[in-house]
Amino acid sequence: MSALLEVEDLRVEFRIQDGIVRAVDGVSCSVDAGKTLAIVGGAGSGKTVASMALLGLTPGPCAHISGRVAFEGRDLLGLVGHELRSIRGEEIAMVVQDRSSSLHPFYKVGDQLIEAIVTHRQVSRAAARDRTIDLLELLGIPEPHHRVDQYPDELSPSMRQRTTIAMALANEPQLLVADDPTSGLDLTVQAEILELLKRVRERLGMAIIFVCRDLAVAAEIADDICVVYAGRIVERAPTELILESPQHPYTWALFKSAPQLGAPRDEELAPNPGRPPSLIHRPSGCLFHPRCPYVRDEHRRVDPALQPVAGQDGHEVACLLEPEARTRTWQELKAGARAR
Repeated sequence: MSALLEVEDLRVEFRIQDGIVRAVDGVSCSVDAGKTLAIVGGAGSGKTVASMALLGLTPGPCAHISGRVAFEGRDLLGLVGHELRSIRGEEIAMVVQDRSSSLHPFYKVGDQLIEAIVTHRQVSRAAARDRTIDLLELLGIPEPHHRVDQYPDELSPSMRQRTTIAMALANEPQLLVADDPTSGLDLTVQAEILELLKRVRERLGMAIIFVCRDLAVAAEIADDICVVYAGRIVERAPTELILESPQHPYTWALFKSAPQLGAPRDEELAPNPGRPPSLIHRPSGCLFHPRCPYVRDEHRRVDPALQPVAGQDGHEVACLLEPEARTRTWQELKAGARAR
């Protein structure tokens, strides 16, 4: 049985005056119906550009997209105009990262959700309003009959985020692309949004591509995780394997830079040294080597490809360190974190 969405060798390049920006460089992944794939990486890693390219939302005439994005066997990159619009918002929907741009401040919440419904379905506005109220109730918004007639600025940040998710779910899509939907929210609200997405996924049987920066957040919802750096996947595996035995130094850095449960309040985080590489003038060899504390001469010359991790089904990593060295280093890092 084929996956609901299959991405093969996706590349997104922006041709600008200074050169070619390789924002997404050969990404391949898939997600099955009812499952969640998390794409995790820091700022500038290409995760948002990749997620927008799936829906044909990459802006500007300077963008060049290649590869294959097959949704139920149809290559989305080959669709144009109304063909893509008929899928976008109905079969595939997106929760964008910038919540302030998702809801128009001059229109009532209900009117915006009703518009999303009647655009794709032959229903009356009265029926669409009833559907809108049901959606707000499903997403845990109190007094949905009252909220439907409010403006976005009258809602709390949590309710606004729930409303943007409601808009994306208005037509019960088969695939939801959620771009960092918990960013900027406090931990309690983050947990509520994650539980909400899991509950809606189970109820509707839809798949989710969950884009975020935090491995701990991704682990709460994802079945599989892809770690991306400089437009490439550097590690991918089922979630439990990423948590138990991460294999790439960048994945280790993501773990180290996040707050740890039970750590002292005054403990400083360990940011990854250096800065992301230029996507125009990329370093030779492994793209992570200028920031890698375990770099060797070979890493400056050889560009590693994704390779299977022995004994771990579905786990792949792009790293030149020997498997024994990777396992030993991660165990030492874990022991050091516990000691602190």
